Amino acid sequence: MGKIYAVGVGPGSPKYVTEIVRDVIQNCDIVIGYKYTLKTIEDLLVGKEIHEITMNNQEESYQKVLPELGNRSLVIPFTGDVNFSESEVVDRLIEIFGEIEIIPGISSIQVAA
Repeated sequence: MGKIYAVGVGPGSPKYVTEIVRDVIQNCDIVIGYKYTLKTIEDLLVGKEIHEITMNNQEESYQKVLPELGNRSLVIPFTGDVNFSESEVVDRLIEIFGEIEIIPGISSIQVAA
């Protein structure tokens, strides 16, 4: 199976996407994410297989990609820091995909003035 990443893309602006997250996204094959999150990284998505999800179909989308993944890499981007704002979803991703690499992002508290 390919590599699966859960990454944080910051609090909603492309300028808060870290370099390591940029590199992972640019080198992946598939991206599954919410519309707002995908909008934040849209400049990195050229040539990628994209699956836009909602709260209602996220589980179905993950399950659909699993048997089709093969050796390709998958990125699941989240707004903010994955370890903080999306820990329950990450737990579910681990149940579905097995091993995933978590790359935290910049949380909104880090940029609040």
